[in-house]
Amino acid sequence: MGQRHSSQRLQGALSKVIRVFEAENIEYALAYGTLLGVVREDRPINGDDDVDFFIAPNQWEKAVATMEKHFFSLRQMQNLLIYPHFKTFMVDNVQVDLYKLHDTEDGRTIDCWNEHVFPREAMYPFLRHGQYSVPKNPQRLLAHVYGQDWRVPRGGKDYPSPDEKTEASLQCAKVLQPRRLGPITVGLIVVVCSAVAAGVAAKCLARNVRRRV
Repeated sequence: MGQRHSSQRLQGALSKVIRVFEAENIEYALAYGTLLGVVREDRPINGDDDVDFFIAPNQWEKAVATMEKHFFSLRQMQNLLIYPHFKTFMVDNVQVDLYKLHDTEDGRTIDCWNEHVFPREAMYPFLRHGQYSVPKNPQRLLAHVYGQDWRVPRGGKDYPSPDEKTEASLQCAKVLQPRRLGPITVGLIVVVCSAVAAGVAAKCLARNVRRRV
């Protein structure tokens, strides 16, 4: 994990980004630990290390450009060359992560960085939850990521991972190379996807989105 922050500090960074997004009419939804805290406790989780946002595919370029205009961007090599659907920024010394969503032909939505496959009907349309924008069915998404007991704080321990990584890797391979996929190409890209997600992400970001207090 990265540097831990107080709930107040996380809230400050979260509010700054939301003000910018809403001023530019950018559609977003809270994601992962940030969504967990807001739905479970009505605030970011004290001791969390970042702020997380889902960005819809048609909003991605605008969202990234807007963030780069207002905040410092951490341009890791893997983000630019291998994983263009994940961006990290620093807002008041708090890490802010943007995850680009991809819609599949079979009616699901994927986050390629974390290799999650979500039911699309639980993701869209984004809805208001108090002062925030969240996925359509945040409880269902939280149960998908963190398990049915997501309402119970884990004190920093890992939540069980859904058994979907291989399928997600295949879906992400199609996103990366939608028109030129043969069996060998798919296999190679899946290896790259898995290696980056498991290795580079852990080494460069030193974090785990499922580890939440």
